[in-house]
Amino acid sequence: MPMTLDAHTTSPASYPGFNYTHEQLYKYAESSGIFSIMLKNKSIVHFTPEHPETFKRWLTVNNIFDIKSSTSS
Repeated sequence: MPMTLDAHTTSPASYPGFNYTHEQLYKYAESSGIFSIMLKNKSIVHFTPEHPETFKRWLTVNNIFDIKSSTSS
């Protein structure tokens, strides 16, 4: 099923201003709108999107694992 695009996404594979496609991503953690992302090649990148909620939705739609979702409260 194709992803529904909004004004902040240009395609299901990429996100504006972010230099990686979802296929390169492995998992992420977010704090205060700053995303720390592990790539499949084990590199870590950081990204501060203009619209954190939209970026997080893009990650979720593309099945990128949220590290914090596996921690207990």
